[in-house]
Amino acid sequence: MKVAFRLMRRCIILILVLVSVSPMLGQADSIPIPIKDVIQIPIYEAEEDTHQVTLNLAYADPVIANPDAWKPLSEKYAVYQVELVYTNYPLDYSKWVLTYGGLLKTRVENLIKLDSAFLDNNIDWYLVLQTKCSSGAEAKKLFHGFVIKYKLRNEKPEGDEVPLVAAPIPPVPFEFSSEAASKVKNPKPIREIYSISEIENVLRGKLVLKDSSIFKILSRHPEWKNSLIVMDWTASMYEYGAQLLLWHRLNLESNISQVSHFVFFNDGNMKPFGHKKIGTTGGIYKATTNRIEDVIRIMNKTMSNGTGGEIEENDLEAVLLGITKLKNFEEVILIADNSGVRDMALLPKINRPIRVIICDPYEQKVNPEYIKIAFETGGSLHTLQDDITQLSQISEGKTHLNVGKFVMKEGKVVRVK
Repeated sequence: MKVAFRLMRRCIILILVLVSVSPMLGQADSIPIPIKDVIQIPIYEAEEDTHQVTLNLAYADPVIANPDAWKPLSEKYAVYQVELVYTNYPLDYSKWVLTYGGLLKTRVENLIKLDSAFLDNNIDWYLVLQTKCSSGAEAKKLFHGFVIKYKLRNEKPEGDEVPLVAAPIPPVPFEFSSEAASKVKNPKPIREIYSISEIENVLRGKLVLKDSSIFKILSRHPEWKNSLIVMDWTASMYEYGAQLLLWHRLNLESNISQVSHFVFFNDGNMKPFGHKKIGTTGGIYKATTNRIEDVIRIMNKTMSNGTGGEIEENDLEAVLLGITKLKNFEEVILIADNSGVRDMALLPKINRPIRVIICDPYEQKVNPEYIKIAFETGGSLHTLQDDITQLSQISEGKTHLNVGKFVMKEGKVVRVK
């Protein structure tokens, strides 16, 4: 069985040498490989992928249950990442029959016995600790094991240019199709969306949105192909997400593939404000498939784990995660709610043009931070009324944007007072 797993929340601790697991994870013996990250998440959830192999472990057991699932890769492939997933139970480490470190060490040794290729120094190793279990019965239901990720040996590393491949065009489930929606009589008009079921009912034709700004902006740009869409998914944005899905459905039904990946962010999974650090706020979820039902599921997961909080949000952390972890996309589109950006300090790290779409049905002022994101990355700014592809379009006096005048000075966007 080949599966991939999506991390629901990351807490990164960089470890650069052969080390023991951190004391916060219990008494531990040395693990015989260099651990790059220790990640704590509530639950590790499976999704299909073609370049991963899963080796199962029973709860508190070092023996690989399905060793035959691993067949040493030919010269055509190379392992680049291994994740060892387990649970934080019992919470009282003194009640562990085996220490964390001792158990993990034996598990890793058993994997190396299966194939010495896992000693390759080019492999990134991660420990993934699941925290959402309050009993042994719950812990035993969670996945335990190794997730082994591999790639073609001649595939270029992340960050290099790779051939752009159009995302496959999946079928639209009939219940969410325009054909099914057209058969619904007397749909109810709705402006504000509060739940994933309401979004589904928009697709089913049972609810009709009063606003269509995002649909119109995206529809007037058929030249945007194989896009990575990064979307603010806090509570005020749900109605725009419904528009996004309507637009995506139209493309799929027209046999067009305009989106390769979706990234949604909720500004920290309900993390307290004082714990939100730039670059590690979290609450970011990837949909690496463009099937409508999978996108809805990721939307729902993002909503379930957080709805926002403060006005400022972690837009750029989400953009960076998308452009560094995902591949084979041409455009990067940020759909923002015109609020403040908490992590503008990350802007210099972004090396791709960003198309910034402002959700602005009431013609509010465009936040200058989004202007900076658009033009300092070499991207563009889009509202319901306008497509601003050059800074001069604003600095020459586009007053209807109500954002003031700006010029480019020494490579930076500067407001003209």
